[in-house]
Amino acid sequence: MQALRAERDVASRDPLTALLNRREFYRRGAELMADPQGQHLVMVVVDIDHFKQVNDRYGHATGDEVLVNTARRLAGYAGRNPVARFGGDEFVGLLATEAGGTVDDQWLRETEERLAATLATPIPVRDGTVLVTVSVGLAPVRGGADLADVLRRADAAMYRAKGHRKRTTQPRRHSSPGRLAPHQKLAWHQGGQTPALP
Repeated sequence: MQALRAERDVASRDPLTALLNRREFYRRGAELMADPQGQHLVMVVVDIDHFKQVNDRYGHATGDEVLVNTARRLAGYAGRNPVARFGGDEFVGLLATEAGGTVDDQWLRETEERLAATLATPIPVRDGTVLVTVSVGLAPVRGGADLADVLRRADAAMYRAKGHRKRTTQPRRHSSPGRLAPHQKLAWHQGGQTPALP
């Protein structure tokens, strides 16, 4: 019986990040939406910007490290709430707020900022650190909505966040071929603001 449970758990997980896979997220998310237990639910979609550049410049091993670290931080932020990797560099989560809490525009902005700041912390990789850019989209779950509809709204919010950026900062050049300089960064753009690179 224990071996069967372990096998089922493996089948429900993304093999790289160990987050839920798409199928299991749909199952658990639908269950949570069917019985929110008085809590407000908010769908989250996170996309790592310019992720192809990480793979192209630093190699797929570094790209995998970025994905694993991003997944770990997102899961830590979400706590017991379901979080999944939907494929590539896209992650989703369904957050339950405290009972009696209010989910208004201010709450959404503050949550987006906190989540983006959590994911923008420098990620240690084999030859240094990298700070990736992220786009975050949030969509409150309204009465009668299904999971696919809420996901579409969160995804649209994420793409709007991308569209608000006025400029893009590219990563600095390698210190040597095949190596990532210490503290090499892809600077985070959130809300149109870009921190200065060191």
